[in-house]
Amino acid sequence: MSSLRTRPLSRGASRRLLLALVAVLPLLVIGAILLHGILRQRRQSTAALSQSDAEAIREHNAAAIFRSAKSAAEAGNWPLAHAELARLKEDWSHTRFYAGHRAAIEALAKAIEDAPVADALQPPAPAEPPAPAPLPAEPWRRRIAEAMRRHVTFSFEQRSPEDMTNFLAAIADITIVLDPEVAKSIPPITLRIEDMAFEETLNRVCKMAGCTHMQANGAVLLTTEARAKDLAREADKKGPFLEPPPKALEEALAKTHNFDFAEIPLADILNFVASLIDLNIVPDTRAVWNAPEVTLRVNEMRLDHCLFWICRATGMAWVWYDVAMFVSSPQAIKATLATDEALRPFQQPPTKALAERVAKRIDLDFVETPWHQAAASLLKETGVVVMLDPAVMKDAPAITLRVVDMPADAAIRWCCRVSGMACLWRSKRLVITTPQRASQVWAEGKGK
Repeated sequence: MSSLRTRPLSRGASRRLLLALVAVLPLLVIGAILLHGILRQRRQSTAALSQSDAEAIREHNAAAIFRSAKSAAEAGNWPLAHAELARLKEDWSHTRFYAGHRAAIEALAKAIEDAPVADALQPPAPAEPPAPAPLPAEPWRRRIAEAMRRHVTFSFEQRSPEDMTNFLAAIADITIVLDPEVAKSIPPITLRIEDMAFEETLNRVCKMAGCTHMQANGAVLLTTEARAKDLAREADKKGPFLEPPPKALEEALAKTHNFDFAEIPLADILNFVASLIDLNIVPDTRAVWNAPEVTLRVNEMRLDHCLFWICRATGMAWVWYDVAMFVSSPQAIKATLATDEALRPFQQPPTKALAERVAKRIDLDFVETPWHQAAASLLKETGVVVMLDPAVMKDAPAITLRVVDMPADAAIRWCCRVSGMACLWRSKRLVITTPQRASQVWAEGKGK
């Protein structure tokens, strides 16, 4: 056996290697110092931004408590005025608002101390302020109306449109949606607001951004006037139910939720929604997988309104059809309904026994499943023979579909829809072919 031997470096080679290391070492040290400085600066910037948001909210809270104490004193409710002022001094004396309004706070404290004892012990005389405009009947409209009346105090500098929208939504505790098309043309905004009604604040923001705001489906939308008119017509449409929805769906859509989606794929959101409503959602995989990711934050919003904004952000739509929620592009939904109408005459089971078999409720979980495997599963579940048209099966797309407790005939139709195929009865067998060949295949088997 041969042994591997290494030759020692010559003295000259060792010297050259040492000189190279000495030359490179300062560069490595300088690079490490620069990288450390960059990372430290980024951490400080992030911390400063978060601290700025928290400080703005503290200033807003301190101003709100002072206004409450002042209003109570003006109404003669001295016990409430004293309690609010004590809370302001105890919890918010470190804020800039307190320091900047110290004279007014001390004057209010003096007025409370000088109030007659009898007045402090007696309930305040009923005030008769001018009656405010009645609040809307719908809960979400009422919630937004109340937020619009509240006064706010804050300041921010050079905020991006997205950061500005999130900040305004947080301080008002409502859902505000920024139209992506409008956001592209809005420059960074610097704004300082002190004790101003939120609606007036929003008007000022829109004037600076060159847009307008409107209310629709549980949210305030920042958009252009032209796009606002289109959205108003879209939002006024009745629910997308092509057949009577089950009671469980109506109840699930009426429930309110808080969501915070940040660049989440639409397919993942639909899976999450399916777990909330406990009903079948069928996404058109060809459209949903190519949809943009969703960034949306909602507060106390009905689920049907959430779906409206999610679909609008992705260019999708949904309908309740054939015992499932179908999600796809508006054009694909329209084409699917037209195809189903043309296929309807071929899809009635020829015998009562076959109708009973396909009425059985089944579960399917297909992920890129070829049609020959799907046909075997359907035969096992229902006892119905599924024939595959050899003229088109070579190029037939695979099936991705998950349904639970669905009638077998509806499940088979959804298998066809998501793969661009069609099903029809030929004698006592179910044939899978393309929509274009359906009438020909049905005519060939007529009378057999």
